[in-house]
Amino acid sequence: MSGFLGNPSTTQIVDQLQQLVRAAFLTQQTIKAGVAGSTPAYLTAAGSTQATATQISSAPVSAFLTVPAGSGGVLPVLSTGLRIEVWNVGANALLLYPQTGAQINALGTNAPYSLAVGAKLALIWTSATQWFGA
Repeated sequence: MSGFLGNPSTTQIVDQLQQLVRAAFLTQQTIKAGVAGSTPAYLTAAGSTQATATQISSAPVSAFLTVPAGSGGVLPVLSTGLRIEVWNVGANALLLYPQTGAQINALGTNAPYSLAVGAKLALIWTSATQWFGA
């Protein structure tokens, strides 16, 4: 790997790989947003509960660039049938919460979905209390 003198540590390698993944992701999403006519929302996850997690906007694509351990985001209320994508390019799993009183898939009311590092979830708001994602 370039940029290292001698033998890089595992942490240095992981940090550089994360930077490369973020750069590739941002390039891909910028191109995608230009085609779709919208700009992705870049977010930092916060909080450790549904009430304290970062509120996600109604942007078609939201990307969490910084995800401290145990932190999350709360999905917005949308018009029925609308779709959004949430990406996790942070260093930890993202706890993705529905808004209060709703659920994601069959996880149960107010339960979070754990979005793995490097993963994306496409979600459709199907009713006043239900998100479906894959």
